[in-house]
Amino acid sequence: MADRIYLDLNQLHEGWLATARANCQGQLKAAMHRSLDLAFALALLLGTLPLLLLVALAIKLDSRGPIFYGQERVGLGGR
Repeated sequence: MADRIYLDLNQLHEGWLATARANCQGQLKAAMHRSLDLAFALALLLGTLPLLLLVALAIKLDSRGPIFYGQERVGLGGR
């Protein structure tokens, strides 16, 4: 029977997984992973853009006001 090694997870610092992953991956692999993340996010944004434009048009046709709601607020010193 093999000996088992137990790890107390409470002893690990909060960001241990992120640092462990970065240390195991090479810089090229990490850069490629980041590039794929950005490409997917851009594709998703471009894919939803027509829907967002349709919603903006529907809001403009339905109400007299602007598409984006703006509100004046009083800040520090009455400004």
